[in-house]
Amino acid sequence: MADRPHGASLPAWIERQDQITKESAEAYRQARMTAEAEQAERVLTRGTANREMDRLAAERRRRALA
Repeated sequence: MADRPHGASLPAWIERQDQITKESAEAYRQARMTAEAEQAERVLTRGTANREMDRLAAERRRRALA
């Protein structure tokens, strides 16, 4: 095995590879959760902005009719 240092036991090498895989999966999970939270925040902000734009447009129409 090219990645396994000479003299290292196969079970230890397999255990380390398993640990690397677990750490990688956890990092991916954390990144995904962060991305989803950021997306949710953008959706919330967009909704707030849209409501404010609608309110301002209604105010302009009201003033134009007055």
